[in-house]
Amino acid sequence: MFLFGKKTVRGVVFILFFIFILFTISRYSPYIEGPRLGEGNFQHFINLVDNSYHLHVDVIHTKSAFLNGRELQLKVSDRDGSRRSIDEELFFHNPYDNAVIRLVDSFGHEKEYPFFVWVNSQIGKSE
Repeated sequence: MFLFGKKTVRGVVFILFFIFILFTISRYSPYIEGPRLGEGNFQHFINLVDNSYHLHVDVIHTKSAFLNGRELQLKVSDRDGSRRSIDEELFFHNPYDNAVIRLVDSFGHEKEYPFFVWVNSQIGKSE
């Protein structure tokens, strides 16, 4: 009468449910994880000899980025536009300074990355 047994139907339903769960997690991972920094030269504590610092870091799941309230231009790193990066030359005028990189994704979630800079212009100078 039945073409398939109960165990077979349960197994197929379980496998389809498991595939649905994996698909949902992979599809909504940008929403779950939020924006974040990827690979690059970002450090939380920076010790500089002169007052400039070239910041280059990849951003993941990010729509816009801000440095102390100023919007940064995100450069597209690949052809399909999914990888973006921050490529900025930063100048610090105080010997002790701090800054905050704020990332915003397309869902409105924000994440902040503070970093502290110490400009020691006396390193390398002989008296």
